[in-house]
Amino acid sequence: MRRSFKLVVLAIASVLAVTACGGNKKAETTVGSESVSEAQSKETSAEAATEEKKDESSAEASSEANISAEDLAGVTADNVYTNKALNLKFDATANDMRLADQAELEAMGIQSEGKLELYAYNNNYTKIAMIGILDEGTDLKTYMDEYIETTKKSNESLGEDALKIESTTTKLMDKDVPAIVADLTMGGVTQYTTQAFVEVGGRIYTIATITTNADESSKGLDMFTKAE
Repeated sequence: MRRSFKLVVLAIASVLAVTACGGNKKAETTVGSESVSEAQSKETSAEAATEEKKDESSAEASSEANISAEDLAGVTADNVYTNKALNLKFDATANDMRLADQAELEAMGIQSEGKLELYAYNNNYTKIAMIGILDEGTDLKTYMDEYIETTKKSNESLGEDALKIESTTTKLMDKDVPAIVADLTMGGVTQYTTQAFVEVGGRIYTIATITTNADESSKGLDMFTKAE
């Protein structure tokens, strides 16, 4: 199982790595829209929906402004990780896993430009859960695009059928969030990775699960539950 463990550690480092080409640059926000409707009634409805969305965004921004730097980082007690900013809890024991100690986190965190908040694993290293915080100023779309492109290039030697990777949306604590899903087959073993992204307090969290079990992969993010 040592080989599987090495593959997982490399994947964890990649999750937090911010490419030098532009993932760490603050990009202007662009919002895609539907083609303008010819019907005036539809235009009016769209404008109303936009205003409503702006109000919701303003409320969320106001709430996030009250999040302290201390709350952005989670706390660990009795093999349970809790993050107030995310309103998230991860119970390692309930998922037959253990949380890495501080020395392990620091050893893995220095492999990337981001910050590794949580790293949990099972006894044979076939199931991993992690939470990372990307560098301040990271643009999510740029990060996701470059991550996918870099992953494809770095695995070209394995053949085009070895890697399946795409950006999508997934459910995290009953909310639709941006995500990257990837299946990488190497040495007869397939590693299933799901990365979900959540922006809170001006910082982007990446919440990921990695497993060699396809069934576990489909429900891996269910291990993360609401703290309250």
